[in-house]
Amino acid sequence: DYPAFHVMQRLLGGMTGTLFTTLRSERGLVYSTNQQSLVREKAGLYGVSAEVDFDKLPQAIQGLQDAIASVRTRPVEPSELDKAKRNLMLNLRVATQTGDGVASLGVQRLARGLEPLPLADLQARILAVTAEDVQRVADK
Repeated sequence: DYPAFHVMQRLLGGMTGTLFTTLRSERGLVYSTNQQSLVREKAGLYGVSAEVDFDKLPQAIQGLQDAIASVRTRPVEPSELDKAKRNLMLNLRVATQTGDGVASLGVQRLARGLEPLPLADLQARILAVTAEDVQRVADK
């Protein structure tokens, strides 16, 4: 589920993700959004936060909940899924351009209780993520 989880994070996060575009750009409820995760082999934690004007706090909390629920309940559009996977692949390529970057990726996986993977295997797993995989991970 690790690759599907990271694709889900890409769908939700960043300046083009659902959280920011919906809550900031479209509704003006937040100044910024953030995601936090702690991933281990069999379990993990996922959280979101936002910088919010106190007067808009109830609407912002509801908006965060709605955005996360939408990933759980509606299929991800193929174009959104493709964009998230391409973005993740680009970041992976940039992060692994040096030997230090490749080693860092391996150490991060070991720290999470995961086996290191050859880069090509990790890329293939990311590209294989489906909309159903994203919904399944979001529902956990």
